[in-house]
Amino acid sequence: MSSGFSNDELVPTVSNYPVTKGDVAGHAFHGNQWKSIGNAISKIHDEAHALAGRAKGMLAKAYTQGLRHSDELRDKHSALHDAHVKAYGKLDDLINKLSEKLPYKHPVMRALAKASQLHYDASDAHLDAAISPLTKGAEAEAASRAAAKATDDALREHAFSTDSQTGGSLR
Repeated sequence: MSSGFSNDELVPTVSNYPVTKGDVAGHAFHGNQWKSIGNAISKIHDEAHALAGRAKGMLAKAYTQGLRHSDELRDKHSALHDAHVKAYGKLDDLINKLSEKLPYKHPVMRALAKASQLHYDASDAHLDAAISPLTKGAEAEAASRAAAKATDDALREHAFSTDSQTGGSLR
């Protein structure tokens, strides 16, 4: 007796329908331009934690090896400044894209805005630390950790939201 769901029965049926990729008239999806909001936040989350780890390692090295005013330390703080500016920009872009679907008071939007602001603050802290590594290095490391935690919170808020609330995807 046939159930209609065996491989032999399904393959001929499926092969009757052409599989196409790309733009389809009247369909909101265009090629591979869409990506999950959660994936976008998750990627920024991973980057934020990597930045916090780099800042922590740099601070420890500065204290243990006495690199209080070295060019190496200044350059590393400058690089972390640049990386936090990029994270801030990515979060700001994400907020702008989501603003078409969510009000600014939505928990996801508020969490993303906080994370964005803290990445901006961390970029400033690392810029200050590049000038005065010993006195400002700990503040810069703490700012990187705060930005990473805020990015955690944004990811968690997205996880608590349904796809219907956040739109599920963005372009």
